[in-house]
Amino acid sequence: MVFDKSILIIDDNLISRTILSGLFKKEYEVLEAENGLEALNILNNKMVDVIILDIMMPKMDGYTFFKEMKQKYQ
Repeated sequence: MVFDKSILIIDDNLISRTILSGLFKKEYEVLEAENGLEALNILNNKMVDVIILDIMMPKMDGYTFFKEMKQKYQ
């Protein structure tokens, strides 16, 4: 199936990612990341239309991810 839009779900909680992925998988290409570092690596290869971001994560929290993303892709 080819999708016009993509969504990146960034959350260290697998259950949260699974639930959110299930909600959006019919209308979006769903990409998932466990933390901010993983999400930045995904964004190096593909730009997405929507990002759902958890704030409290290990390795790189949501605030730091957002600052890095904003600097890199502004």
